[in-house]
Amino acid sequence: MRSLPSAVVDGAHPQLALNEDVIQLIGPPPRYIEAAAKRELAEIERSRRLNFGDAPPVAIEGRVVIVVDDGIATGASMKAALRRVRRNGPRRLILAAPVALQAGSDSGADRVPWAAPARHSADGRNRSPHDPTAPS
Repeated sequence: MRSLPSAVVDGAHPQLALNEDVIQLIGPPPRYIEAAAKRELAEIERSRRLNFGDAPPVAIEGRVVIVVDDGIATGASMKAALRRVRRNGPRRLILAAPVALQAGSDSGADRVPWAAPARHSADGRNRSPHDPTAPS
C-alpha cells in the first residue's frame, strides 16, 4: 500500500481526513498512517515551493472562494479541503466538480451542478482524457 486512503491538509494545524471504511477494511498499522501523512505533507510543501516560491498564501477571509476538484470519488480529500478553507472565514464557499458521487453532496458548500453517474468509479471512466497540468 503506497498511498493513504485519506486526505491530508497542510497549514499551521495539519488535518488528516481518513476514509474510515477503507481503513477498517485494510487495517494499516497506526505508524503507517503517521508515516504516510508525513510523506504527503512533505509533498504538499515541495509542490507549493515549486509552484509559488516564497509567495505568501492569499488571504481569503471575507472573499468568495471556489474549490475545484476534477472528480470526487470518496469525498475525503474534498471534505478536508473544504474544512481547511472554511477555517479561514470566506464569505461564500463554492465547490465545483465535473463528476461526483451523490454521497459527496453533503459538503456544506454551495455547489456548481455536476454529473452524478449511477455507476461512478474512481478510475477516471467519467472524465475525458487529459494530461496533468505542468507547473509553470
